Amino acid sequence: MKSKITVLCFCLLLFTLALASLLKPDTVFSEKENRYLAEKPTFSISSLLDGSYTADYETYLSDQFPLRDGWIRLQSRNEQLLGKREINGVYLANHQYLIEKPDRAVFESEQAFRNLEALSAFVHAQAARPEIRSVQVAAVPSASQILTDQLPPFASPYSEAGFLASVRDAVGENHYTDVAAALASHCREAIYYRTDHHWTSLGAFYGYQAWAEAAGLTPRRQDAFTVKTVTDSFYGTVQAKVNLPVAPDTMEIFEPKGSFSCRVTFNGTDTIQDGLYDWSALSIRDKYRFYLGGNQALADVQSSASDEGTLLIIKDSFANCFVPFAAGHFSRILVVDLRHFNGDLRQLIQENSVSHILILYQTSFLAQEPSVARLAQAAE
Repeated sequence: MKSKITVLCFCLLLFTLALASLLKPDTVFSEKENRYLAEKPTFSISSLLDGSYTADYETYLSDQFPLRDGWIRLQSRNEQLLGKREINGVYLANHQYLIEKPDRAVFESEQAFRNLEALSAFVHAQAARPEIRSVQVAAVPSASQILTDQLPPFASPYSEAGFLASVRDAVGENHYTDVAAALASHCREAIYYRTDHHWTSLGAFYGYQAWAEAAGLTPRRQDAFTVKTVTDSFYGTVQAKVNLPVAPDTMEIFEPKGSFSCRVTFNGTDTIQDGLYDWSALSIRDKYRFYLGGNQALADVQSSASDEGTLLIIKDSFANCFVPFAAGHFSRILVVDLRHFNGDLRQLIQENSVSHILILYQTSFLAQEPSVARLAQAAE
């Protein structure tokens, strides 16, 4: 009798979930994971035969599953109770750090090879122009490469050292900022968030010092800033992947001492932000958008800093909390995100008298993001 009741309850659960899945409207964007969720794939005979339709449909069902966040937490909690220290590609590390495991396929892909070729062509083409005083590439390693003391026992993440060496070889020693070395020397400090994949403002500060020195600038010391906490309730995208209860992160800003002002114009329009921070973002889940207002196609930053020329930063989201440090050297900074920028990059450089260029990406993003390959067009 008990077995029949168990089977009946299980069948009822499956029926309820199936019905809920059919009736529930698709969720377009997950605020918790800060990403767009998979849409229902379009059926075709060719996609069915090559297997892409079933693979895409499986991803769609996973993303649109009813009560998805709750099921993720339940699964993660069960695996944690079984003693697992790696769940859904995330290490449950020491001191409540949640550290993403690098994907070997990302760094050994054809896309990574194309991106390195485009990066090399762009850097050498721009460095050859007499008006360009500095071209630097800064690749920020993932937390797993720097916070090795925090990793659980027997964790063996893929080493990004080979890819970083390839970046150095592609652009040349004089155009490579060794961010990995700068961060490694401060590995016991809070340079990465515990719940998110980004570096903290402190990590960005050490990256800034390494870049400024490589670019021929005089880096500011930490005592030139006043460090202020803006929130102590930040949960990042890595926490969303496992949905386990951990303590939230603290977000900080480094305010320059003395008189300093800034304003930002977004995407060549009349949308202007007073200062480098979007304070309204602190009231939403994606609090990292606080830095520079998130990922914009083009941000034109103008400050009261001493004029070293015009700096162009080509970047992913890791640069958003980096820009405030660079703003202390340049009265104008153009910040371009190639994922959203549809303009002519070469024309942008020429028309705005760019004197310094920085390409700043996280390693995995530099390897896998298709828009990076567009740099080759600006090298022609």
